[in-house]
Amino acid sequence: MADGSTVGPDAGSGAQGAGVSPLLGVALLVAFSPALVDLGLHLWQTPWARGALLVPLLLWRVARVDRPAAAPRSGRAIAVAVVAAALVLQGLAIGGDVLRLARTGVVIAFAVVLWASGRVGPRSAVLALFLLPVPSLVARALSPGLETAMGTAAGALPWLAFDATLHRLAFEADGGRLPVVALDGGLALCVGMAAVGWARAILTGRDLVSGIRGATLWAFMGLPCQGACLALLASLFSLGVLGPEAARVGLDHAGVAALVLATILGLTQLGGAGESAGVATREGHVPC
Repeated sequence: MADGSTVGPDAGSGAQGAGVSPLLGVALLVAFSPALVDLGLHLWQTPWARGALLVPLLLWRVARVDRPAAAPRSGRAIAVAVVAAALVLQGLAIGGDVLRLARTGVVIAFAVVLWASGRVGPRSAVLALFLLPVPSLVARALSPGLETAMGTAAGALPWLAFDATLHRLAFEADGGRLPVVALDGGLALCVGMAAVGWARAILTGRDLVSGIRGATLWAFMGLPCQGACLALLASLFSLGVLGPEAARVGLDHAGVAALVLATILGLTQLGGAGESAGVATREGHVPC
């Protein structure tokens, strides 16, 4: 890749450096168990957040082509400092009864340890940050503007009636009302699509600027995908095919389903090209 790391499916076979022993891995799992359990419960209870479960697949794929020859010299010290900071943050979060804040520290610590161990390059470590679900603070900041725009666009279809009254966003039909909530705006899907775009940039050996551009393009592709899902399920509700409860369940899972499809198409489209592109594209760009 353009950052100078040795890239290839077998490049890491001789990696030396910090490493992460199985015992240390178990110790970290135990130490961070409160935040990990909280994160697991969040993914279990919140359908739209489950797109983060695709990140390990993306990490496994990019790790095959983005592995440095050796762990960074200062990696161990940095990893220790970040893990310690994450543990302090977790303790403060538990004491303040805001355990969800500890998720950020855990995900960052995981990404840093992954990089410091020499198992992946820095760009793949950045991909690990997508394990963090969309913070509610960000979702609230973009609400209700994003979901209102999405619902209004879908409501342009002649058979759909969208009520854009503030705090009462919903599609209306004889069968009742189908509420439109904050995450129906497609924020989680856009973040997940950005992860796919970033993984593709790594697999095709793009430089940093091109990688950011590709990830941004994929993120914006999430908006029409979410709009299509919203229009489809709202139409099924309006036509009486689905009741409001069933349509609501469909909306809760539609973004993750679209992300799974995008991930499959995004990775299979590359085929085996990504295995050799990490080295080949040092002298040029390969389209995402």
